[in-house]
Amino acid sequence: MTFNKLTLNQGFIYLTVAMCTLFLAYSEFLKNLSIVLMLCYLLYQLITNNIAITKDAINISIIAHLLVVFLGIWIGINSQESLEQFSDILKIVVVFLFFREADLSYVSLETIVKFITIGFIMAIAISMVDYYAYNSSHLKLNSVGSINRSATYIMYFFIIMLVLNNFFKSKTTRILLFIGLILSGASLVLGGSRMAMFSIPVVLFAYAFLDEKFSLKRISLLIASFLILLTLAIVLFPDSRVISRFDQGFSDPARIQIWLSSIYAWLEHNILFGIGVGNSISIDVHNYIDNARTGSIDNTHQLYLDMLLERGFLGFLTFFSFIFSLFSYGLQKEYKLLVRLLIFSLLLMGFANITFRYEFAILFVIIIASVLNPTIKKE
Repeated sequence: MTFNKLTLNQGFIYLTVAMCTLFLAYSEFLKNLSIVLMLCYLLYQLITNNIAITKDAINISIIAHLLVVFLGIWIGINSQESLEQFSDILKIVVVFLFFREADLSYVSLETIVKFITIGFIMAIAISMVDYYAYNSSHLKLNSVGSINRSATYIMYFFIIMLVLNNFFKSKTTRILLFIGLILSGASLVLGGSRMAMFSIPVVLFAYAFLDEKFSLKRISLLIASFLILLTLAIVLFPDSRVISRFDQGFSDPARIQIWLSSIYAWLEHNILFGIGVGNSISIDVHNYIDNARTGSIDNTHQLYLDMLLERGFLGFLTFFSFIFSLFSYGLQKEYKLLVRLLIFSLLLMGFANITFRYEFAILFVIIIASVLNPTIKKE
């Protein structure tokens, strides 16, 4: 169905989807505007009984998680900070429910992926110009932020490109996704995030393990490409942040101190609801570790501890119930591979960073929910 044949309501939804997916990695304003429109649409459809929320373990667990986070605002150590951070969790849930429950029969998965890819190419091109031409401190996506946040977003995007590269029939789409795959792979190497660099080979091996059609020749080619990119980075940029971070390896005493402090802080506060979302910034490592290498932790730099510290055991339980429900959901083989590889990368990188927040979590749920939505054309 072409855009000019859509009804007014369908055109509104189509433009909302386009705005969110095209500008997710670049424009904070347009991303937030699109999510507000999604929320208004969902509320209107629920009030008028034109839409029903699917009653299954996936939706129940993610809505329960949102409720736990909301209750944690008032139980935590700084309600004002948690109120400000709560909107981030609310956005993720709104986007997930919108892409899963809305009638998007006039929007195909191919269209959604194309919008995301075009948006990423635009955002990473601008980032590379800032990084190399104007000596920006590091390679990052405009709307995503720091090195590790951008790296998490790029890794999810890389996986989407990797799995769907040969899935769609359109030659134009395949070329576009191939460009996205190359750019995201290069960005992961050049971005300077140890988490991303060390995760790439593991993710590729997981892909080979999960994909029955994946050949040893192809996995060898991908790993060889990664090693070539890394070698070029070492030769061309010997004094860059990329090389210094790679040389550092897994050694990071400061981060270990942050993790220990997070555990101590969780145990001395409300174990069930945590200290409240966003309140990690109030934790001082010096209160728990003698001769600490850092002060305020900003965040736990770890998915599992982030859930426990800020959202408590109930937040941890509801979140991983959501993840397990997604992992075990019955899907066609192609979509199961995409969903499980995204979940695998979330859990893997979660050992060294928070991986379910901000724009990268929104990207994660857009793809997952689009696969789950029966009205979205998949091929």
